[in-house]
Amino acid sequence: MKEGTLDRTDISLLHILMRDSRASEQQMSEVLNITPRGVYLRTETLVREGVVRAMTAKPSLASLGAKSVLIYGRSRLRSMQHAMSMLSGEDSVAWIAQSTGGRFYIAIHLKKDDDIDLAVQKTADRAMIASPVAAIRELFDIAGEYNYSTLDWRIVSSMSEDPRKSMEEVAAEIDEPLRRVVGRFNRMLERNALDLSIEFDPNAISNPLCLFHMECFNKDRIVDTVQELMRRHAPSILFFNTYSNMPHMMTSLAVLQDLEELRSVMRSFEETECFDHIDASLIIRSATMGTWRDKMVAIKGRPRALPQ
Repeated sequence: MKEGTLDRTDISLLHILMRDSRASEQQMSEVLNITPRGVYLRTETLVREGVVRAMTAKPSLASLGAKSVLIYGRSRLRSMQHAMSMLSGEDSVAWIAQSTGGRFYIAIHLKKDDDIDLAVQKTADRAMIASPVAAIRELFDIAGEYNYSTLDWRIVSSMSEDPRKSMEEVAAEIDEPLRRVVGRFNRMLERNALDLSIEFDPNAISNPLCLFHMECFNKDRIVDTVQELMRRHAPSILFFNTYSNMPHMMTSLAVLQDLEELRSVMRSFEETECFDHIDASLIIRSATMGTWRDKMVAIKGRPRALPQ
């Protein structure tokens, strides 16, 4: 990272940490082709500069039967600060972003039995979006819901602000046998019940951040196309998302080096035969917010009460 700009190795490091914040420096060094010491120094820089605000462990949305909905549209909000003020009391709001053209994006996480339409309308009203689009993100988790035990919650709570703790440290903190802790932790991993990730703050970097919208009506080669785009523009493209209620829509988020790279990615999207329409929105500011999922970890992970 130099003068606020992430280089390609920094972005690759973010890729890894977003997907597994417990990855060891040795494991990351083998992927990044740098020394473990180099991984350590780069990670420390990202944390010190506020690019990585926190490393986190949370129950996965799919394991809770929850839903993730992306709401967006042109808004009458004056600023990002105005948006955060209007939405600060909503514990379903996980992410807010302000983009070019007066468009705001809001990601909400809803509990299993929440009414999607009511939640979308309430959020859109607070965000002053007159004609909101609401897209329900496909989570692609074949394991499904997971039945967390009391011990599971205590393990997640112990790791919630430091997922890189050793199992020995977790066991000592919650006063449980190491063998039990390791067994339950491995079971949660096997069932995809844990999100081991980071809080990434793009406001701390000068790289352009772009959210692409694509319409795809011919999905015969979509998997191959996405894989090829990810390979060609690695590591800049962070992910692609699809949506259950809008099967023809896809979005993709990219951290770019400059506007020339943005033009290059746009050309690649335009040249494929899969996408019928592509729209690019530059993200000006964004913020992550705590949700009911964080509160659930804090409440369910509390230490057991001692007998009277």
